[in-house]
Amino acid sequence: MNKIDVLKEQIEKAKKIVISTHVSPDGDAIGSSLGLYHYLINIGKSVTVIVPNEFPTFLKWMPKTDEIFVYEGNEEEGKKITEAADLIFSLDYNEPHRTAMYSKTLEASNAYKVVIDHHIGEPTWQNLNLSVVGASSTCELIFDTIVALSSEEYINQDIAYSLYSGLLTDTGSFQFSATTPKVHIIAASLLSKGVQPDLVHNHILNSFSESRLKFFGFCINKKMKIVAEKKLAYIFLTKKELNSYSLGVGGTEGLVNEPMKISDIDISILFKQDKDKIKISFRSKKDIDISKFASAYFEGGGHKNASGGVSYLTIEETEKKLLLLINKI
Repeated sequence: MNKIDVLKEQIEKAKKIVISTHVSPDGDAIGSSLGLYHYLINIGKSVTVIVPNEFPTFLKWMPKTDEIFVYEGNEEEGKKITEAADLIFSLDYNEPHRTAMYSKTLEASNAYKVVIDHHIGEPTWQNLNLSVVGASSTCELIFDTIVALSSEEYINQDIAYSLYSGLLTDTGSFQFSATTPKVHIIAASLLSKGVQPDLVHNHILNSFSESRLKFFGFCINKKMKIVAEKKLAYIFLTKKELNSYSLGVGGTEGLVNEPMKISDIDISILFKQDKDKIKISFRSKKDIDISKFASAYFEGGGHKNASGGVSYLTIEETEKKLLLLINKI
């Protein structure tokens, strides 16, 4: 029995299904979760999407985002929903710890677990792995999964808007190296379902508050540093600086991409001071595999041109470490 047949059997016999995704959900996490949610609801299943914590308001226009269950602050109810599930989908992550505050509840569940992800790593805790490392997005894989389970006819407009949103965000508006001909074929199929690309673009990329736009300007004008010989730009932000603007959830989303608009910059790194650590976002152009650098020196990883990481040093120590190591890129 192939994997799709196994999945089909599990879906058919499941009475309650949970779709989960990673902490601080982005466009691909929410888009893939809702895309799968709409499909399963349409074939008559009982489904709950659980996210570990709140997600950005610029994603809340998607159909049925109001049905998403936020675990943080609702832990007891979230545990009950998870305990009652007999099938759990883990989307856009391949290790339980990526769900942060939800991870213990997830791991305690006896449900059949299915991982669908595109990040580097080989999960061993699940029952079924449908991941494809190097795919443009989890939304691409959910499109493939729905087509394999049923057919392209099952992808309605709600599914199409959800999946297109994840394709758009995780390919950097179709510019990253994982944007293959197949990605454009999928995008074309989703457009044929009634998706208006300008509407998606405006909701996600042109929905800044005045405060957030001023914050981006402050970061570029006052905080960006450039190492010209390495074609590198980086920004360090303190908790005080982050709190001085009314950013809301996801307020720094996309900031790491801004220095990449400079023609002579091939690498951009954003450092954000958090409670007990510094969160790091890495971006690169061309054939620069920034994920190797993130993995080797900052406990991170992800994709060739877009990765994350962390530092438990001070801001000063982290900057010193970066400057000592940039020749390793």
